[in-house]
Amino acid sequence: MNTKKMVLTTVIVLGLGGCTTQNTAPIPMYSSTQAHILFSAKTDNLNDTQEKQFWKLARAAAKRATKGDGNEDNWRYLKDDTLYVAKTKRQHQYEIAYQVKATKPLPVKVNYDMLIKFTKNSLEKPRYKVQKLDVNLGE
Repeated sequence: MNTKKMVLTTVIVLGLGGCTTQNTAPIPMYSSTQAHILFSAKTDNLNDTQEKQFWKLARAAAKRATKGDGNEDNWRYLKDDTLYVAKTKRQHQYEIAYQVKATKPLPVKVNYDMLIKFTKNSLEKPRYKVQKLDVNLGE
């Protein structure tokens, strides 16, 4: 009888341990106070999941920060072009330079330079504030 209780307790504990959600895309250097380039044309210190999530986040942050500056449908003509991600000296703060290019109605590149402060250490379901945004048109 004692053995059955022990086995049942072990199964319950192991089962509950498997139910916890695991952060599969933590933000690199989240609590660090050292500046560091994480991703650029010459540097890649991100795993594939982190890189994919930063691309997704950069686009979403740029769209959210410029909401009301034009027609939402215009974003379908903008394609991802380049991405730069760096950790700043402040905890939870990152510099992101995101560039998109358009072919319609005119060929143009748009650069979004952002300072983003995360409030949660997850790229899967990120929570953040855009602290600074500069938008520039290029060729």
